[in-house]
Amino acid sequence: MLAREARGFELGKAKGRAAGTAEALLQMIVARGQELSDEQRARIHECDDTAQLMDWIRRASKLPSMYDVLGIRDPWI
Repeated sequence: MLAREARGFELGKAKGRAAGTAEALLQMIVARGQELSDEQRARIHECDDTAQLMDWIRRASKLPSMYDVLGIRDPWI
């Protein structure tokens, strides 16, 4: 039972890190004055891969558009 609880605790920590990293990415995007489509925002919120989110943060810090960061084109932006 303790091993299962430990795995659950580690999973919860990983999900919390991913959620915090996703929020940091969203805040960076807003601070840069970029707009997000619903699809782009959903892709960020649904991502639970911290390494991927960190890659997007690095890319968002220097690329001109969210398409360049996420690879999702929104024709309305």
